[in-house]
Amino acid sequence: MSDKYSSRDNTPHLLPLGSGQAAGLGVGNKGALLDRAAQAGLPVPQGFILLDSAWHTALAAGLVKVEGQSVTISDPSRLLSALQLDFLNPPPLLAVRSAFSAEDREGESLAGHFTSRLFVNPTDPAHLAAALADVWSSAFRRPGDFRRDVLLMHMVAARHAGVAFSEREFEDDLINFTGGTADKLVSGEVEGEQLFLPKLRAWERRLEIGDSFNLQSPISTPSVQFPFFSRLQRLLRNIRRVFGAGDWDIEWADDGVCCWLVQLRPVTRPSRRNETFTIANHKEILPELPSRYMSSLIASCAGGLFAYYRRFDPSLPARRPFIEVFYGRPYINLSLLSEMMRSFGLPTRLVTDNIGGETGQVFGANPGRLVRKIPTLLRLGLAQFGAVASSRRAIKAMLARTEQPGRLLARVAKPWLGSTPSWLRRCSRLPRP
Repeated sequence: MSDKYSSRDNTPHLLPLGSGQAAGLGVGNKGALLDRAAQAGLPVPQGFILLDSAWHTALAAGLVKVEGQSVTISDPSRLLSALQLDFLNPPPLLAVRSAFSAEDREGESLAGHFTSRLFVNPTDPAHLAAALADVWSSAFRRPGDFRRDVLLMHMVAARHAGVAFSEREFEDDLINFTGGTADKLVSGEVEGEQLFLPKLRAWERRLEIGDSFNLQSPISTPSVQFPFFSRLQRLLRNIRRVFGAGDWDIEWADDGVCCWLVQLRPVTRPSRRNETFTIANHKEILPELPSRYMSSLIASCAGGLFAYYRRFDPSLPARRPFIEVFYGRPYINLSLLSEMMRSFGLPTRLVTDNIGGETGQVFGANPGRLVRKIPTLLRLGLAQFGAVASSRRAIKAMLARTEQPGRLLARVAKPWLGSTPSWLRRCSRLPRP
């Protein structure tokens, strides 16, 4: 494709991906994020954004007609000429995708709601015009006034493609993939395969599942079975470098040489992952079935328990549960603790061997991460010297609260009762036996 993007009426209709101008022109997230990614040097297929002005120009000139909720084009060659699309130096095939401003917003993605057309022949005016008509027609599925930008991108000859969920709370990216293009996977027509891909830090170039030093058991190497493994890892690392360590829903395609970024949007719903929980530690100190009071008491402390570690390292997960109650028994989130070890560069066996249970894949020491976390680990270690004094202060505070239990009960009850009943005031003055 050439870099010319002005139509014959001097209205800009085509914007090259990588220009860095999409967001400033009001293009929605779907097109603007790809434009920013291409500008930053991420591997985005070459292409253009056909701007919303093209739709309005074509509609005003009678080049497209709206019949109900369908768009028809009577003269494809005339439309392509008016929009300057006949001047493009075409690739073998195009992907024509919606990039409407109603899509990929912070709270709503509308994934699969609008139409995309793949393997479009740009040298066939009727084929390209029909693809545009299908995409524009799909805008009528959504009420309201919004921009109708369209992406025109080179088709990737994908050997594997899929969707990746990169979430800041987890040490692994969740990958769903299939052979060929990902359109059937995204639409739900095929289930695909699932893989958990260890995240790379900015300085890391490769990290196998189970990479470690002094690991006793051999670990399978997914990059042998899935050749795109390392390329996808690096792509996801670079996306986080450009856009930050947020929660990202990423569509990708790998042609055997390069792993391409096809789409990027914020995650609107957290992914569902199977966390590993264990009762091993509690089993030693609690009866077979603890009382409801004891289980609820332990569960109520869960947030504060893991918040202790976050005091020393704010990058640790903030939303994942540290303790969950199953069938009346409090279980510890072993996956969360193991991933904390991985973030520190420490072997996951430090958790599983001491608490009990297994988390699946085993990770050993990671010297690069360990060196960078030395200040955090030193602060954690030094804090242990004050643990005894801190415990004594906590015990003293609890005993002070129980000196006159009526006062504590009155303070708790007051928000519901409005004022403290006289009998409760008398109880608060009773001496402690």
